[in-house]
Amino acid sequence: MTLAKGPSPLSSSGPRSPGRNRQVADLLLEVRGLSVDYGFGEDAVHAVDDVSLTIRRGEVVGLAGESGSGKSTLAFAVTRLLRDPGVITGGEAVFYEWPEGSYRAADTGGIAAQPRAVDLLTDDREVVRAIRWSDIAVVFQSALHALNPVLRIGRLIDDVLKTHEKGMSRAQRKARAEELLELVGISADRLSSYPHELSGGMRQRVMIAVAVALNPSLLVMDEPTTALDVVIQREILESLMELREKLGFSVLFITHDLSLLIEIADTIAVMYAGRLVEKAPAKALFRAPRHPYTYGLTRSFPSLHGDKKTMTGIEGSPPDLRKVPSGCPFHPRCAWAMDICAKQDPPVLTLHDASGTREVLCWLQDGAHEIPPELNKVPPAAGSAAARPSMRGTT
Repeated sequence: MTLAKGPSPLSSSGPRSPGRNRQVADLLLEVRGLSVDYGFGEDAVHAVDDVSLTIRRGEVVGLAGESGSGKSTLAFAVTRLLRDPGVITGGEAVFYEWPEGSYRAADTGGIAAQPRAVDLLTDDREVVRAIRWSDIAVVFQSALHALNPVLRIGRLIDDVLKTHEKGMSRAQRKARAEELLELVGISADRLSSYPHELSGGMRQRVMIAVAVALNPSLLVMDEPTTALDVVIQREILESLMELREKLGFSVLFITHDLSLLIEIADTIAVMYAGRLVEKAPAKALFRAPRHPYTYGLTRSFPSLHGDKKTMTGIEGSPPDLRKVPSGCPFHPRCAWAMDICAKQDPPVLTLHDASGTREVLCWLQDGAHEIPPELNKVPPAAGSAAARPSMRGTT
């Protein structure tokens, strides 16, 4: 991976300077203006384009969008796992390392806890290596490919503990490995099994066990339930939420399945053609989307109850990221596209309503244009009974 940027103004060794005038309370990850290309020159693929995203302590943020929208690239860039020819061309990514035991509350013995700001895009790889896995862990898309096929499960977990917890004895590492498997609902005798001897759901649970082995404060999950049937998928999600309640970590959950995020996420961010087009509380985004692309996604999966509805989907295909259309990248597929949509990039608009605060990248919401009824629904109030529909729109 190549990092094409100037010197970072962020410190990687101490508390954040108060002179930057930003609210740090409860922030865990702050991404600002991040851009990532694959390749150089005219043929470069603009996979991530000026994306800003924040994750707070204890929050589950869902990142949704069609395949190729830049979701995984964004996560891999932030965790510095991006492979060549990936190039980070701009932006900042800051991880706030909070004192141990302060993940659930900022109050530590009556004294407000202060985080250490770590520049994740620093050229010092030792800084990133110290954060990765111990503070930020990743659950990859395909457990069968992510797990070493020639190592037993116990050896895989032992390697992680031996590398990062050098003070642990062999007996302590074995006891910890057994504890981790039990945390994710697998019998300890499976430590002697190879990955191919486990079912798909069990392999995914092992990946989660490895990820939480060092008690990270942020878990990045890249399509962790892909290729699993809906029953196993739900079991994995329930196990994940139980672990989150027990251990107090935050989650960045990446998927193309918006209906899945509605079940588990506090906040959902939607990406299209490398851009973040809408970010809102999960309930508000599902019940009252503000961007035409988000509206199309919500109309692309059926409800299991209630009246039958025609699934319309979204016409057309995502654009070639080497030649993204001018203006709003979604305008060739948008039913409400206006002349300005093809000529000027839409601004990032901050909207406030009964559900809270949301951001949307659409000219229709700038106050100067008539908003279609489909994009102007009244959202449920924060904390209302309609806060979050059950999985697959079952209510």
